[in-house]
Amino acid sequence: EFLAECVCRFSYFSKGTHQFTSQHITSKWNFAENDSSQLFNLGRWIQSNLDYIDEIGEINKLGLGTLMDKGGDCEDGTILFLDIARAKGHGDKVAAVLYEGHIAPLVKGKFGSVNYQINGEWWSLFELATSRGQMVGIGESNKIRKPIGFLFGMNNYVSAEGYVINEMGETSDIYPAMVRNFEMASTNLEGILNSIRIDDNITPDQIDHIQESLDPLNAQFMEAYKAIVGSGKISKEIMDRKDELVRRILRIDSQISELSAKREQALKLLDLSRHPERVQRAFEHFQKIRIRLIQDLETTGIAFENAYNQCSPRANSCRELLVCHNQLMGKLNQSNVISNYHAMGGTLDTLGLIPNAGSKIKQDVNRFGGVIDKLFIEPLNKLRGRMKQNRC
Repeated sequence: EFLAECVCRFSYFSKGTHQFTSQHITSKWNFAENDSSQLFNLGRWIQSNLDYIDEIGEINKLGLGTLMDKGGDCEDGTILFLDIARAKGHGDKVAAVLYEGHIAPLVKGKFGSVNYQINGEWWSLFELATSRGQMVGIGESNKIRKPIGFLFGMNNYVSAEGYVINEMGETSDIYPAMVRNFEMASTNLEGILNSIRIDDNITPDQIDHIQESLDPLNAQFMEAYKAIVGSGKISKEIMDRKDELVRRILRIDSQISELSAKREQALKLLDLSRHPERVQRAFEHFQKIRIRLIQDLETTGIAFENAYNQCSPRANSCRELLVCHNQLMGKLNQSNVISNYHAMGGTLDTLGLIPNAGSKIKQDVNRFGGVIDKLFIEPLNKLRGRMKQNRC
């Protein structure tokens, strides 16, 4: 049943992409020339901004629905990733792997340690069903699962029957030389991690020194781990040790990022004080977007409300509720409400730094967010609630 549902949903969403995902989400990161880097950045954006939400019963959400909910389950994250990847022209470089009760994206190529060779080509797992901010790279996973099959597009399903994967065992079952190499690499990495202290007094040169010291040790550690995984044997003890050190590295990266952002904000504020004309231009831009958004809210709000009043009372079955939901999502997607709202929020990069005036503009942006919730999000959530009650 789970397989049939995933194939059905994958086929349904393969029929097209959406303006919002292709235009507004993909503008939030810098694309590199390398295709795998673009897909990596897309996955990192999803991991950083969306939560894993375990659903009671399944709701067939569009990509925009997942974004509006700020999360979803494994199918929602996978569909969103594939949808945006295809919108950016990478449809032939992404697929999906189906496990028992779980689905995740695949990226073409051999990265990390969790890879599958399918019809002579290598594909790597990209696990997106994580808590917000939990970064998992391409080819990495803290769980070992046996795949059921692979999805490559509309109705293109490849069975994984007979596919052999690593099995969880004891550390004593792993080649001793590999274990010793892993233990030495992890001890060296832990030593440098124990010596690192991040505070407001740290200098940029000291940060560079930390990263220059940490990167090679981390690379040696991950190579030792990949060698064990590549041998076909793994243990919970080894995986837990890897996860512990990776979490510590991520915490240090987060501390450095927060400190850099704080310093960058101080430099921006100093720069704005020297160039008041930039503040004036940003404020004029904010006012134009604000006027456009008010107009969009009025016209789209009326059309959305009329459509809701027409389809919602008559929608009883799962199919009718889904059609109504997607019709309303289409109305919102075709408008400029969301894009103008995000453009308004973008002006806060400049205006939000200004004392007093910045806080008032933030309040104004938040008020518009409340109006959008009232006009669009709440009616959609009512439909989703009815879908859950019907176990659609």
